[in-house]
Amino acid sequence: TATITLECAGQTATCEITVEPQTFILYAIGSGNSGGFSLSCNDEIIASSSTKSTPHRLHIEKSDNYIAGTYIKEVTTPGDEEHEPTVTTTLHATYWKNGSMKQLDESELNSEAFAITVMNDTTYSAGYITDGTSSKGVIWKAAEAIELPQFSEITDIKASDNIILACGNKDEKALIYNNGITTELEGDNCHASQLVIIDDDVYIAGYTVLNAKKKATIWKGTAVSFISESESEFTAIAEFEGSPIACGNSIGDNASNIFIYSNGTINELTNYSSKLFATGIGSIGNCAAACGYEIIDDGNSTLFN
Repeated sequence: TATITLECAGQTATCEITVEPQTFILYAIGSGNSGGFSLSCNDEIIASSSTKSTPHRLHIEKSDNYIAGTYIKEVTTPGDEEHEPTVTTTLHATYWKNGSMKQLDESELNSEAFAITVMNDTTYSAGYITDGTSSKGVIWKAAEAIELPQFSEITDIKASDNIILACGNKDEKALIYNNGITTELEGDNCHASQLVIIDDDVYIAGYTVLNAKKKATIWKGTAVSFISESESEFTAIAEFEGSPIACGNSIGDNASNIFIYSNGTINELTNYSSKLFATGIGSIGNCAAACGYEIIDDGNSTLFN
């Protein structure tokens, strides 16, 4: 609270101005060994699913939350005197809105949804569908599947100024989809993981394989703007103060190391003492925040942030 006093021509006026503290909101999704997942907001669970599933990407639109993921369907065939019961598992592209499940693909094929965005009150989900022999990238507009055979998978999707942008991969090529046009990213043997739009520029994070080793890579548009010298990969990218930030993993002997990329520099967060993996990044006020998991000795994992 600040008090301001003004004096003019022998008259005095006083007023008080109160500024409410800025509130930061942190969302995180995670899954457990039981097969379901939870969405938390500032450490409070606001949505969850007990259905066996894998969450992949979160999108917040106004007051609604959307999670792209995979519903894991298991069908048990009873046994008899000569045969044991069998369990058939199929994967189905799915999204959840405020915890309510919407299955995008109900065929007998396998499919997954890796990302979701909203434009003009319509959801756009991205992933793939496969018959077990070949895979096709798919964008689901609401529940309508739009197959993009130039992709084997679409790993991220964003909406900007009524334009849909997506990135993905096929045959060791990283690709970007911009309003119906697909273009290869610079380099061979590449993988695109996630994209971010900053002003009029598109940045894509992933990796390039050089001499049989992954090298964390960022593309600006279709051109390489950064490539790591060490064995590593980027898993996520976001905007921070008008520039791209990314997180990823450096790969060592029987261990992995978390790092954050900012302004052309990689900052290591751990010291190869365990198997830590970064899966997401964002910003809270003037700070960047990464999340992921650690594989501990008993084979289980724990979330860190």
